[in-house]
Amino acid sequence: MTRGEGRRRYHVHVIAQTSFGACRRVGVVAFVMLLLPSGVTAREKIDVVTLANGDRVTGEIKQLDVGILTLKTHHMGTVEIEWVAVASVESEQSFELTDADGATYYGMVSPTDEGTGFQVLGPDGLYFLGHQQIVRIAQIEDEWWRRWRGYVDLGVVLASANSQQDFTLDASAD
Repeated sequence: MTRGEGRRRYHVHVIAQTSFGACRRVGVVAFVMLLLPSGVTAREKIDVVTLANGDRVTGEIKQLDVGILTLKTHHMGTVEIEWVAVASVESEQSFELTDADGATYYGMVSPTDEGTGFQVLGPDGLYFLGHQQIVRIAQIEDEWWRRWRGYVDLGVVLASANSQQDFTLDASAD
């Protein structure tokens, strides 16, 4: 399991004066890219969440954020469970877990033998985390480009008074 010390951030900001035809071509390309099917495939819904009262819910763990575990099930739809009500989580899928100190762990999650926390089995070994240590859980996507988070902002300004066209592109990813 690898521990991430920090993420690399990439940021691009471009401002250029260009012709109206070039701006229109860039706009058309951006619009077509938005319409292309993304080929999103869902994971299998085989993760098991055991609640403090003993109930077990099977589904696809989407995330843990701000103390809420989001689980997508076949028959109940998307369920949001308060993290304090979760006794254990078990999954054969890989996740990115973040602890209260900001350390990041990658791997499959299962309960410890004592039931007091979680073990994370990843490529670099086995880590044990207490229930209260975990503050964030996120899915790890199979394709590298799905792991990136960020934005792209495209702007075009046309001024008819002086026939000036401005093209701006701003992007950030981590």
